[in-house]
Amino acid sequence: NMAASEDAINNNLFEGLLSSPEARRALREIYEREHVYCSSVLQRIFLTTLVSEDVTPASNHLVQLHQLTSDMQSTDTMKCLSIEIMEQALLERLQMSQPQECLLSKKGKDTHLLYSKQQATEKSAIRYLSFCYARTMLEQGDARKVALADRSRKLIINYAVTCISTSEMFSIANLESEFVMAFHSAFVNDASQVPVDFFAQVIAQLDEAFLQRLFVPIFQQLYHAMGDPNFQLNSKQTFTIAKTVEFLTNQPRVAPLLVKMPFWFPPQPFSGKLFETASFMGRLMSISCCPANPLKRPMLFDNAVQLSKDSVGVITGTLQGKMQSYVDVLVKIVRGLFRADQTTKLKMIEWIVGCCDYNASRTKMSEFLDPITSLVTNVGNSASDGFFMNLTWVMARLTAPFCGSNSLNLKKIDPLYCMPNQPGSDEECGGRLVTFNEQVKMSKPPQFKETAYNAMEQDVSLPFHFTTHCFYLAHYCFNVGLIPILRRYERLAHVTRRIQVVVQRIQMSNDPAYRRALEGAGVHLNLMYCLKAHLMQPQFIDTVMVVYGGTAEWLGHLVLESSNTELMAAGKEFPVADTMLLKLQHIPEAIVGGLANFAQFVKKFYFDEATFNSRECAYQFVTFISVFLGSNKLISNPHLRAELVELLSLIIPPEGSVHKFHAAISDLFHSHEIASKLLIRVLLQLFVDIENSGDNEINISFKFNYRQPIYDVLNYLWPFPEYLESINVLCKESDTETEPPVFLKFLNLLVDDSTLLLDMAFENLAKVRQIELEKESGSWNNLSPQEKQEQEGKLMEASHIAKITNLLARKTIRTLSFLTASTPGPFITGTMVDKMASTLNYYLAQLVGPKQKELKVADFEKYSFRPDKLVSDIVTVYINLSFNQSFCDAVPRDGRSYSAELFPQTVHVLKVLNKPAVMIMQLQQFAVKVEEAASKLKNMETAMGDVPEEFFDPILGTVMNDPVTLPNSQVTLDRTTIVRHLLSDATDPFTRVPLTMDQVIPNVELKRRIETWRNNLPNNN
Repeated sequence: NMAASEDAINNNLFEGLLSSPEARRALREIYEREHVYCSSVLQRIFLTTLVSEDVTPASNHLVQLHQLTSDMQSTDTMKCLSIEIMEQALLERLQMSQPQECLLSKKGKDTHLLYSKQQATEKSAIRYLSFCYARTMLEQGDARKVALADRSRKLIINYAVTCISTSEMFSIANLESEFVMAFHSAFVNDASQVPVDFFAQVIAQLDEAFLQRLFVPIFQQLYHAMGDPNFQLNSKQTFTIAKTVEFLTNQPRVAPLLVKMPFWFPPQPFSGKLFETASFMGRLMSISCCPANPLKRPMLFDNAVQLSKDSVGVITGTLQGKMQSYVDVLVKIVRGLFRADQTTKLKMIEWIVGCCDYNASRTKMSEFLDPITSLVTNVGNSASDGFFMNLTWVMARLTAPFCGSNSLNLKKIDPLYCMPNQPGSDEECGGRLVTFNEQVKMSKPPQFKETAYNAMEQDVSLPFHFTTHCFYLAHYCFNVGLIPILRRYERLAHVTRRIQVVVQRIQMSNDPAYRRALEGAGVHLNLMYCLKAHLMQPQFIDTVMVVYGGTAEWLGHLVLESSNTELMAAGKEFPVADTMLLKLQHIPEAIVGGLANFAQFVKKFYFDEATFNSRECAYQFVTFISVFLGSNKLISNPHLRAELVELLSLIIPPEGSVHKFHAAISDLFHSHEIASKLLIRVLLQLFVDIENSGDNEINISFKFNYRQPIYDVLNYLWPFPEYLESINVLCKESDTETEPPVFLKFLNLLVDDSTLLLDMAFENLAKVRQIELEKESGSWNNLSPQEKQEQEGKLMEASHIAKITNLLARKTIRTLSFLTASTPGPFITGTMVDKMASTLNYYLAQLVGPKQKELKVADFEKYSFRPDKLVSDIVTVYINLSFNQSFCDAVPRDGRSYSAELFPQTVHVLKVLNKPAVMIMQLQQFAVKVEEAASKLKNMETAMGDVPEEFFDPILGTVMNDPVTLPNSQVTLDRTTIVRHLLSDATDPFTRVPLTMDQVIPNVELKRRIETWRNNLPNNN
């Protein structure tokens, strides 16, 4: 070797500069050290050597390259590995059939030594090269080592491609098997530490034919592995398989091979369940913490009946962590398929659409009748809840990035995507792929000229942007997957609460039947906990919320952009452009319906102010509701509009709560220009539309469930000056002589609601009181067990109704109290004044009169009954209207409930309740006015004597002031009477034919005769 070093120095360009022997010797030593250094690095990477003396503790096992060593001896060069000769060295190593015969090793049984020996003597060319590639990643530090590692990686990849392309040259008997084994090592065998980048580099350089030859078998193996019963959430193999698929689908040249496999779609005939069990992606998506077999042990929440709340929380957190990790991988897989190429993207979309199309039966109510059966065995042939929660989560994750506030991508979503009969095929023109099974659309088709429709069809811009496809795909998954699960969960939660009560009663029993019941309860609770762990994942809820927030902003933007917002004024209806109405008729109602359902679910089961109010979607939702809910042109379904109010009740702080986000929400409503002008009208119009929906199936319970959040929102908004201005504008409309305005209709219904609610509350409180008295007396013991059970059932029903109606009645009366203080005008019009007075009289008499004893149940709080608060609010309404003489005159005109004792009894009750002295004094002053009005009324009735029959109103039986004749029935009645009727029913009260105020005919002659008769009365009364 010394001779070789001398030759190297003699041939050096700078040899002339080295005049002294010492300098030449120093350069020779540097040169030798460099050769040794490079050789040692390459030895560690390739586990090869030229001489037997190179085996050191650092290398442990090396394969000697005899042929290369012999060649170098003939040239009298240094016997050290260098990057220049590594191509020849690697060729010799790869062509060895028995590399163990050339092994030079240190003796020992240390695990590290054995592992090093296995890699050094690896016969498989692909595996050997992959191990070499892995070892290059360990060579870090100085620049020389990194440079050698980089050049080695390039050499390794080139030889890997060569081995695959010319496998016969390297005696590779079964290329596919050898490649699959090497590939498998990269993902399964952690000890190998083979970087997947090795295969990514190889894939980038291989021909298409070899890619198909190598990766089709891998996809086949993965598909069959996912069909194994052990392919479950708690299996390590599951995550290994998923990570493998993640790598493959993110290789643009490999991903297209997957969608060409026969198992990309399930075998025909298609069914919803087959998309989960017999397709490649279906098997991947099926991993969930929701068990496929509820009876299989061990359960995730084993012995669920005995688990403490803390234990359930710990298990839930563990499961949610695993599901989060697994869904992270699923998102990367689907994103990779979307990004591969156009054909792969379309196949991925078609698979998702197929999942939803063939599982459309999940949306039917029949699926919800048995929550356990629906959850586990999936009645019919539909896919599981776990499958659809994963698919929904993945699509929400992919859609959420462009759903942020003011996102430019939102504007790329085409509202005409679901328009039927679009020209061209999907693949050729990029037309729609998501059909929503042609479900009901958000708004009804408006009546416009055909030219307008033709112009709209020309607005369809093909091909659709991928953002549009992704947006509608996500909502289709929500509709078919998520929303049915939310409904099923609600039913399951209700059953669970009942089971938990029963479990508490029977846990101490030794009866075998009870033990079997506990086992059944344990199965049910395990299912409930599993579904809750998957569904209540915070990241899942938050992501879906972001998508729905973006949806709200997109819809609001569509309308606002196409309308003249300069015409928007406080208290006025929002001006919607006709062109937008044409487009909205093609947006599926399910998109907005899902938003309503999700809001209801979050409020009931997941509400967290910190989670919700800190998000920008609060602003998005307020804008959407302010624009859309007030017009049936935009959303034709009144029930859907009513359900959407839940969004607002999510945003406003709960009454009495304290939170740091309250100030931010208050600022939002103060500064929201659109809401401050439109929201009050929207809510009042919706309140009226619920009553006038024409749907006979809507019962009282649903009606008040819809109105309760409206009350909550209105009570929150009353103190804001911006919203009070809207009320004043609406109040001025009430003074007109045209059609009954929305504010007057609202007030009429508000009074009707208070009447109905208090009636129902008092009636059921009386029932409760009666049964309580029976229990206190000896008569209860005389009842048979069956009779006692029947009475208990009646008590439970009456208690439930009493609690709900009392709660709503208080909200209604409180609303009346505020409105009569801020805007008393409409309450004292001829249309409302008598109705208002009689309603207040009736309920005040119930609360302070002799019948109050019937309402004295054992526990007021249990039934949300606050008679003190009701009396106080009713008295406040009296005082608010006491300034007006018409109201004072109307109170004694009520012959049903008014008596001279009414207000003295009320004053006594107020003193007992220790109400403010100012309130008591004001009521007493009002009572004096009422007594004077009662005296005048009595005198007038005496003076009137006999009144001509034709002067009487046929409905109220009072003398008419302004008689009008109805065009259809030809009946004459007072104008205020028909106005009051039309407030809640736009028909002729005698024939039910549609009627509006501009159709009624003033009876001028009769009015003249009534006025003449009045003028001739004594004292001109």
